Amino acid sequence: MTANPPVRSTCGATVRTVAISAYTASWSPRAITALDGGEDVCFVIVGGCATYQAALHLMRTGAAGVLVGFGGGAASTTRASLGIHAPMATAVADVAGARRDYMDESGGRYVHVIADGGVGTAGDIVKAIASGADLVGIGRLQCWALAAAGEDGIVRMLELLEDEVLRCLGLLGATSFAEVNKSCLHQATATNVPSVFSAFPLFDHEPYRY
Repeated sequence: MTANPPVRSTCGATVRTVAISAYTASWSPRAITALDGGEDVCFVIVGGCATYQAALHLMRTGAAGVLVGFGGGAASTTRASLGIHAPMATAVADVAGARRDYMDESGGRYVHVIADGGVGTAGDIVKAIASGADLVGIGRLQCWALAAAGEDGIVRMLELLEDEVLRCLGLLGATSFAEVNKSCLHQATATNVPSVFSAFPLFDHEPYRY
């Protein structure tokens, strides 16, 4: 992750993207300075976060992108242990709001918002984009496809995913991601009333906000 300039020169890389999934603003600007050496172009993506305040804090470090979420829970067991977590759509919307305020604060500097956690369907991707994300991580889908059929499985998964995304957009009356926004989102009615037989009956999840 912190390869020095000679190593990068040997590889012939001129554009690098470095993603740091567990990052605090106290590491910056030292981390970004260490990674952004020579004449190479370096894009540092930091995260994860799920709130307006945390996102704004990370954007002020000079990062090119912010990860929303924690990779499906790999870096945080709060959801599994307590049943408490911020819904992805809510978190992305909050971080997108932080980006708008940061753009005003910084004079127009744009920071990419990347949804990263628990994405498993084309609908998840479309909803993340509609909430304000620029990019969506699909590591879970890639792992499933790779385990099922290797490289060919990943290719087939991407083909199916593209078709399903187009179908989702079509159902919204859209032909591209540029045509979807938060007005396309509506909170779903619970199919089951919480009871003693629910997975986490004693904890209230944070409501969705759009």
